[in-house]
Amino acid sequence: MGRTARVGRRRNAVEAGPRATPVRLEDWLRDTYLRVLASRLQESSLMSAAAHFTRLCEYLRDEAEDPTMDQVTRAHAEDFAAWMIEREYSPAYLRRMVTTIRKAWRDAEVRDLVDENPWHRLQLPRVTERDVPWVEPAQLVALYEAVTPGQRALVTLLGETGLRLGEGLALRWPDIDLSPTAPTLHVRGGKTRAARRTVPLSDRAPCKARSATCVADPSRRASNFL
Repeated sequence: MGRTARVGRRRNAVEAGPRATPVRLEDWLRDTYLRVLASRLQESSLMSAAAHFTRLCEYLRDEAEDPTMDQVTRAHAEDFAAWMIEREYSPAYLRRMVTTIRKAWRDAEVRDLVDENPWHRLQLPRVTERDVPWVEPAQLVALYEAVTPGQRALVTLLGETGLRLGEGLALRWPDIDLSPTAPTLHVRGGKTRAARRTVPLSDRAPCKARSATCVADPSRRASNFL
């Protein structure tokens, strides 16, 4: 927030009377903010945000004398980033975390809980790109054979479709189209619109092996696939 905007905000605050009672982040999350986020985010994103806030609350409580949100400064933000790096969290994870926290402080500004956002334009370590190893088809087959029978359906599904773990676990039988010509599955949830997609099934996908079970027992069609 620029100097002119801060001056205007403070003038408005004086005209509006006493500001909101100072609140600890942990209390605000529990009493108000997590409900706000639940109305905005998919469940997986909400869980990620809650994990981010848990780390920050731990730092504020144990390392920073548990300040209220309006007492959190740029120095706190910088120390928190260093604290996370010392605990071997990756720069990429730290950037995602700070993005979550910065948005929360912006919401707190709107609610007059804080005057400034110490997380805005916080300098963070650069994320180094790394090569993702290519898994050969023969290696995938060896992996399918190495896991336990109880794990095989899920591991095969993920390997053959490229689904994320949460996407695979969330599948239900109505999401599976066992058309003889072009079998597919439908991913109906995700963080973005692009995450909701139709994925073709290979011959190894466990849907083929388990299709007879689904047809023989129609009650399973409403249950989870795996």
